Amino acid sequence: MESIEKYRSQFIQEWASMSSAWGINKAMAQIHAFLLLHPEPQHMEYIMQSLAMSRGNVSMNLKLLIDWGLVEKCWQKGDRRDYFKCEHDIFEMTLRIARERRKREVYPALKLLSKSVEMELIGEENEIVHMQKICNDMLILGKSFDAILALFENHNKTDFEKMLENIS
Repeated sequence: MESIEKYRSQFIQEWASMSSAWGINKAMAQIHAFLLLHPEPQHMEYIMQSLAMSRGNVSMNLKLLIDWGLVEKCWQKGDRRDYFKCEHDIFEMTLRIARERRKREVYPALKLLSKSVEMELIGEENEIVHMQKICNDMLILGKSFDAILALFENHNKTDFEKMLENIS
């Protein structure tokens, strides 16, 4: 048997490794994983000590996690420190991440691709045709991806699970 602390440490490191592939910084992912694995809110000093991070690093990344809607600041009666808790419903957490990524990444990419497809270009005809085809194909794929995210966002967990059952 492994201790919970050893498993927690492994989980936090793995979560941080995976998140870097999604464009999320390592410290932000470590803090999120740490809070995810704790059922009760945690104060910043405990997070700093447990993850061996500076106050500034923890503070900055907690703010980012709050901006993403993944962490909330809360208070404990009789304690002046700020406490932080995260969403523990994995479906809801994933939904919040999808919304944020859609807003930060998908919408700007679709806007750029839409402009690219509509541009009148000067240059070699075969290069222009090739570039417009690539941009148009990417736009179609991006709109499809956006539609899938919209489906995910607009359904509750039960409905979404039923839709997935029909796919498999």
